[in-house]
Amino acid sequence: MDSAATSSIVSFAWMAYGLLSDQFAVVLATGLSATVFAVITLVALRFGRHVRELRAAPYCLAIVLIVPLAAGGGGLGTILAVSALVANVPQVVVAYRERDLTGLSPSTWALSASDGAVWLTYGIVTGDIPIMVNNFFQFSTSSAIVVRRLTWGRPQPSEA
Repeated sequence: MDSAATSSIVSFAWMAYGLLSDQFAVVLATGLSATVFAVITLVALRFGRHVRELRAAPYCLAIVLIVPLAAGGGGLGTILAVSALVANVPQVVVAYRERDLTGLSPSTWALSASDGAVWLTYGIVTGDIPIMVNNFFQFSTSSAIVVRRLTWGRPQPSEA
């Protein structure tokens, strides 16, 4: 639930970025995903999860509210540019440290990598640096997880 709440906050922040930079595609796509994540969070709360389970989401909310106020309009783009890196690096570390990756879905991470590739292309076409940087990180980290999952369980050259 904390992940859904955090994803909702980040998606709403991207929607705000899209509004500030007059990019309707960003507003529409991120607004829809923010709404989906918000509904998931609210449903989880309605059916037994507790607000006290939100650990990262309050910090994320504080950051996306305070940094733009302190750093101006460029602050939001700057923090959003690294949001995929902050979100995905812990997942990459876990994927490379865990012995059993049975529960890790390569198709979910392949979809995430594809999403990063599409938005990276959009960022390149529009010349939007925060979108380019964020989605370069999204594509790279998600691809690293896919590679790890697909090669997991295969004998390594030193084991053969």
